[in-house]
Amino acid sequence: MGTVRLATAADFESLCAIDHAAFGDHAYDRFALRQFLALFPRSVFLAESDQGEPLGMAIGGHVASGEPGWVLSVAVVPSARGQGLGRELADRLTRRLAELGARKVRLTVEESNRAGRALYASLGYREVGRDDAYFGRGHARFLMEWTAVSGD
Repeated sequence: MGTVRLATAADFESLCAIDHAAFGDHAYDRFALRQFLALFPRSVFLAESDQGEPLGMAIGGHVASGEPGWVLSVAVVPSARGQGLGRELADRLTRRLAELGARKVRLTVEESNRAGRALYASLGYREVGRDDAYFGRGHARFLMEWTAVSGD
């Protein structure tokens, strides 16, 4: 499967390529990805094949100890899906946000994304809310939350 490591500014183009391959028209714009790298350098992960091909990424944000962390994106290119990489990235990011002081980690997921909701639930996230117009009318999202336990 390759390696998962913290991304650096040198990985910017790879992150953009992964995001576009995974989300198409719904990908973040380049400005947002550049800002995530600058703001959250300790919680942006890149997954690469053994040959250095970009396969996936996970981006999270955490501002202050005691405040919740946020999973901003977990993305895997279509050719690398179904191999556990999304799970590894989501788990690695959740643990990193906890290491940075987040006792809770939150994310939103599309109502129609049953696979994503199941993945996050299997990692200990639970649904704690729903916003019927998160991205505007007709774009419902579930809010999910992971809570650290002693020893995490």
